[in-house]
Amino acid sequence: MLPSPAPAPLAAVVVRDHGRPRLLARDARSTFVKRGPPIAPISRRNENQVSRPRIAILAAVVVVFVVGGGILVYSNQSHGGGNREINVMVTGAKSMSPSEWTAHENDTVTIKVTSDTDGEVHLHGYDIAFDCKAGQVTTRTFKADKTGNFPIEWESTSTPLGELVVT
Repeated sequence: MLPSPAPAPLAAVVVRDHGRPRLLARDARSTFVKRGPPIAPISRRNENQVSRPRIAILAAVVVVFVVGGGILVYSNQSHGGGNREINVMVTGAKSMSPSEWTAHENDTVTIKVTSDTDGEVHLHGYDIAFDCKAGQVTTRTFKADKTGNFPIEWESTSTPLGELVVT
């Protein structure tokens, strides 16, 4: 009996099948036949995973932003209880410079008003009157124990001059 002919040799080819490498074998008739399970990628890491150094860098960036944000928030918070002095000039019973006064809650506020006209500057909300004499400084000190915006006006004409903002 004659020996049976040896099977035709197979040629191996690696191709991508749905994004994963797969081994294909070519038989003697030049047709490709899938053989075996998919071949593992060259890199052992999944394509969707992030490397450890990148995670460390990302974590460091997040920490810097959190710490920096915390510092900014803390520095912008009101730290009441301090002393605040405001020097004011009223001109013609119609305008005041500065027109906006600011303080923090529980600050001790000292306001020194100088006017070129006799009359009363009135701080509403705190009900404080500055009885001004032309060219003289009128001083009042009070505790900023209420928060909000409080109008300031020339009392005899109800002319608005500005406001006190307590935060």
